[in-house]
Amino acid sequence: MTKRACGFALAFVLGCSDDGLPADDTDVSATGNVGVTSDDGFSTQSGSGDTNDSVSTDPSGSGTSGPEGTTTGFDPTGDSTGSTGGVPVQGEPRLYVTGGNAVSVWEIDDAGALTQVQTLDQGTGLGPLAQWNSQFMYAARVDEQAVAALAIDPVSGALTELGVTGVAHRPVYMSVDPTGGWLLSADFGQDLVQVNPINADGTVDGTPSQSSTVQSRPHAILFDPSGQYVFVPHRDANLVEQYVFDDIGGTLTPNDPPSVSLPKGAGARHMAFAPDATRAYVVNEFDSSVTAFSYDATTGLLTEGVTVSALPPGFEGENTGADIHVSSDGAYVYASMRGDDSIAVFAAGADGGLTYQANVPTEPRPREFGLGPFGNFLYAAGQDSGMLAGYTIEADGNLTPGAVYPVGDGPLWVLGVELPAR
Repeated sequence: MTKRACGFALAFVLGCSDDGLPADDTDVSATGNVGVTSDDGFSTQSGSGDTNDSVSTDPSGSGTSGPEGTTTGFDPTGDSTGSTGGVPVQGEPRLYVTGGNAVSVWEIDDAGALTQVQTLDQGTGLGPLAQWNSQFMYAARVDEQAVAALAIDPVSGALTELGVTGVAHRPVYMSVDPTGGWLLSADFGQDLVQVNPINADGTVDGTPSQSSTVQSRPHAILFDPSGQYVFVPHRDANLVEQYVFDDIGGTLTPNDPPSVSLPKGAGARHMAFAPDATRAYVVNEFDSSVTAFSYDATTGLLTEGVTVSALPPGFEGENTGADIHVSSDGAYVYASMRGDDSIAVFAAGADGGLTYQANVPTEPRPREFGLGPFGNFLYAAGQDSGMLAGYTIEADGNLTPGAVYPVGDGPLWVLGVELPAR
C-alpha cells in the first residue's frame, strides 16, 4: 500500500471520492470509409474526459476524508456537497480546461457564465486531466511523458504546482482511484495501461505498481461509480476491457469475462456511467454511434444493449465520435461529433434504450466536453477554434447555447469540479 493509500484506508471504509494524446485519430465517414486526418502533436491532442470522465465522487454519498481529516459529504448526482444540520450545502463550482500549454480555471455563476480565475502555464503540450477529492489535480505533460501534480485552492480553485513526475509514456486518459492513492493511465500509442502510486503529499511516484500491454488502441481508463472495477475502451480492438482493481497493491486483474465486444466497425473510444451504476454508455469513433450497456455493479460486468447513430438524419460527410457524458439524473446522454461539429442528445430509457433527440451545433471539432459539477451546464471545447462553448441543460435534456470563451490553441480537456463547502 502506498503512503497515501495507507493514510486514506479508513477514509475509504467510511466512503471516499472517485473521480489525451497521441496522433490517434483516423477520421472515418459515417459509412465507415476511412479519410485519414492525423492529429499529430499535442497542440492538437486527442483524448477524452470523464469524466464523468472524471469528477471525483463518493458513490456511497457518505463523505470524503482529506489529508487533514476534513470531511465533505457528496451526492453522486452532483447536486450537493457537505452538510450543515442535515441540510445539504454546495461548494462553489469551477471549470478546468487545457488549451495551448496551460490549464485555465473558471468560476461558473448561477446562469452558467464563466469568469476566468487563473491560467497556469505548464510550458508544454497538455493532455488529460484527472482530480481527487477537490484537492489535487493531475495534468498529463504528454511531450515530456510526465504528469504534473497540482494542488487545488479550496476557496478560489486556483492551482499550485506540487511537482512533475516522469511516467515513461504518453497518457491519453487518466483516473484517480477513490482512496487517492493510485493514478491510472492509458497510452493509445503504446497499447499500455499503467498504475502509479500517489504519495502522501499528492505527487505521483514514478515507479509504477503495474504497467501492462493491452489490446489495440486503448482510449480511456475509468472506474465504475463504486471504484472497485476499471474499464478500458479500445478503439481498434473494438471492445471494452473489464478489470477488478486492488487498491492495496495498485494492480488490475482481468474480470471474467475480461472484455465485452461492440458492434463490428464501431470503434470504442470513451465511456461514461449512469449515476445509479445500472447502465454505461460508449461513444464509438468510427461509426459515430453510442452503445448502451446494462451494468451489474456486484460483479463489475457489462452486457451489451442497443447501438444508435449519433448523427442527425440525412447527414452526409465525414465524422468521428469523440467524447460522452451522462446527465446528473441519468436521464440524458450527450456525445460529441467531429465533422458534424455538434453535441448529440439522447434520452436514456430505464430499460437501457436510447432515444435520439437532437444534434446541437457547437465549436469546430469538439473533441472533448464536460458538465458543470451540478449537472446544469455543459461546456464543449472546439479543437480547431480554440473556443469553449457553454450551454444550459434544460429540463427536457436539450441544450440552450450560451456564451463562447477563448481558452487557447487546441483545447483538450474540460473538467467540472465542486470546491469544498464553506
